[in-house]
Amino acid sequence: MLTPAMRNRGAAAALAGVTCIAMVLGLAFAATPRAAAGEVLLPDCGNVFYGGSVAPVEWSSGCVGASVNLDQLSWRDWGAPVATATGIVHYNDCSPSCAAGSISDYPAELHVEQIRRCASPLGPQSYYTRFTTIVTYPPENAADQPPGPSEPFAFSSSCPTPGYLVKTRSRAATFGAFVESGEYDGDGLERYFGPPSRRKRKGRYFCVKHWHSIGLTVTVGSIEPGDDPCYSGRFIGAILKGSRWHTPSGVRPGGPRSQGCRRERATLQHPALPHQRLCPLPAPQRLCRKAGAQRHRGHRRRPRQASSGALALLRVGLGAWPG
Repeated sequence: MLTPAMRNRGAAAALAGVTCIAMVLGLAFAATPRAAAGEVLLPDCGNVFYGGSVAPVEWSSGCVGASVNLDQLSWRDWGAPVATATGIVHYNDCSPSCAAGSISDYPAELHVEQIRRCASPLGPQSYYTRFTTIVTYPPENAADQPPGPSEPFAFSSSCPTPGYLVKTRSRAATFGAFVESGEYDGDGLERYFGPPSRRKRKGRYFCVKHWHSIGLTVTVGSIEPGDDPCYSGRFIGAILKGSRWHTPSGVRPGGPRSQGCRRERATLQHPALPHQRLCPLPAPQRLCRKAGAQRHRGHRRRPRQASSGALALLRVGLGAWPG
């Protein structure tokens, strides 16, 4: 349960963006979703953030009136390093506006290439990320272009790198393709990891999302009246399970806990709150006490050994939220 103190600290510090990492007990592993073998997608609206389609019949570079809007596409060599489609382009003269402009159709070619594996709402998928269009104009045309094939028009889509890296020396929480940015982190998470397996509101200000297939649980929150924290909430914290998640130094769930203590001993602090430790207990310094002698009532105790066993999960963020 969240106490009032936790809520206040979540609004003041976590929602401003903090990052720390702690390793705690409990064990879970998850499988990674896989695309069908050899499947390559063309990004919808020219952006992997919107997902993609296999050999679409119609396609737009941006899904607005002024975009390159193609139709009646017939493909060859789909899935090869370079695939080509022939069809027509709907040219919009945008007069008096793109919404009210006149449409003219001209023959066109679309060449797609540079297959890359990208994080997207469909999960990690292979996408064509570079697109080139060539339009053949007749002698009299609304585009006022010379007759014949146009100069190639090329553009690319961004491709967030999928993966399971958890950065531990970053001021913003960073895991996989996600980088904490503040407002609308809740929506951004679904752009990189796809729709969550489960989404649940926690009171008025918080939302917890689970991606069971990749062992990820994230809490976001918003204190703005009327906001849906599941969509517009800012990142607060994440729990990452499964041996695929790892820090730059190689610490991962399932590995030796003592090794994790040695490699990730430092507790990161928020630059605006240099005297306040923001990791949840037990923090790394509690898990990773050095062996040493202690005296009690004049008797020498045996040295305390460093924590042993296996790391079960990585915890990123403030952590003052239900796990």
